[in-house]
Amino acid sequence: MGKQTTAELQLTFDDKIDYLRPMRTLTINLPGTIDLNDKEVKMVLASKLYELGKLTLGQAAELVGYSKETFMELLADYGVSFFNYSPDELDEDIKNAENYSL
Repeated sequence: MGKQTTAELQLTFDDKIDYLRPMRTLTINLPGTIDLNDKEVKMVLASKLYELGKLTLGQAAELVGYSKETFMELLADYGVSFFNYSPDELDEDIKNAENYSL
């Protein structure tokens, strides 16, 4: 049996609810056999936290080190929709938009 190696990744991010709280650092030990670089691991985490509503689009993009535009473009590669709305929220927004005309 070969020796298993691990890669260590440290992530720092803003807490969505209270910006006055200090940043947190998370250390993840990954098996060395996982074929992901640090940026890809950050993107997986950021996209999932965005999908769950734990991070805003801007916070998730900042976590990875991308602009909001780049992050939005990459979300589909991770199976996450840019439109992070429930059907009810989307219906409500459409109703609100119908009240305004240009």
